[in-house]
Amino acid sequence: MISVNSSDRPASVNHDAFAMVQQVLNQFAQEVGLPGLALNAHGGCTLDLGDRFVHLEVDAKAVELSIYSEVALLPVPVKPALLEMMMHANYFTLRTAGATLGLEGVSGQVVLYLRLSAERLDCGRLAERLDSFVAAADLWATRLAMAGSPAAAGSVFDQPNPPLNPSLVIQG
Repeated sequence: MISVNSSDRPASVNHDAFAMVQQVLNQFAQEVGLPGLALNAHGGCTLDLGDRFVHLEVDAKAVELSIYSEVALLPVPVKPALLEMMMHANYFTLRTAGATLGLEGVSGQVVLYLRLSAERLDCGRLAERLDSFVAAADLWATRLAMAGSPAAAGSVFDQPNPPLNPSLVIQG
């Protein structure tokens, strides 16, 4: 079940960026059956996917859509091999479906973050990127959970990688 959290927007939001993203969100909402999908007063909304929240926010200055989700708490004690695997995945975003893994310093949450140009965004691109983003977030949540489990810690490194960043794949 997907639900939406949004409200009215203030006059301070970049109207061009806001309008571009809202138009795409309207099309996306119609295609997936999400009535009421709208940006809030700060140019953002949250999709509740049941086991994961995915946040979307318009960056008015950069005319971009930011997408992010909390993946999991970083397992303690932190294993250097896990950090190395995460850094390798971030290298040119090759193993994070075009997104970037980061660490929120206060909570210890690993966060997956993606930026898309609002000017080049359409419904198909948004659906495709959200799909691969959620798949990557789910895979990294599994990897982090396994890394925190003493019984399964060794097998976390044997899991397949997330899909390659689709914008970097050369097609002939």
